[in-house]
Amino acid sequence: MKGKIIIPILVAVFGVTAICVMSGCYGKTLLDLTSLLIVPILPLLYMAGIYGFRGIGKAYQAAVKPHSEAAISEMRRARSFFRELGRTFWLFGIIGAFVGFIAILWNLENPEYLGKNLSVALITILYAALSNLILVQPFSSALGRDLAEYPEQ
Repeated sequence: MKGKIIIPILVAVFGVTAICVMSGCYGKTLLDLTSLLIVPILPLLYMAGIYGFRGIGKAYQAAVKPHSEAAISEMRRARSFFRELGRTFWLFGIIGAFVGFIAILWNLENPEYLGKNLSVALITILYAALSNLILVQPFSSALGRDLAEYPEQ
């Protein structure tokens, strides 16, 4: 079970890393602390406010541990968590993009802010996609696959 989660995560990490290296944008180019705060940190804190940190841990555990019919409700709750977490990553990514674009328009006469604000606008969307690809999709897919073995009640 864990392999079916770890392998997609490794493919995503190595694939994106390879793309970045081949295109010449790696290292400090893709690291922006403002964007890291917007995505993934704020969405995870937001979800912790709804589910609690313990609830987040239970959702990830439900995706990796062996299942029995008694755990179906726990698996459904975890799948719901991952759906909401994925949406939350995208919403915060969109907010970060709008903040970056607004900052660009606000400072059009000052070109030194153009690169930084455009970076925030675009990197938050990239971080939202990567967060979904690594922190949501493998776990959500594993839960969906496991839940398909049990008939709907």
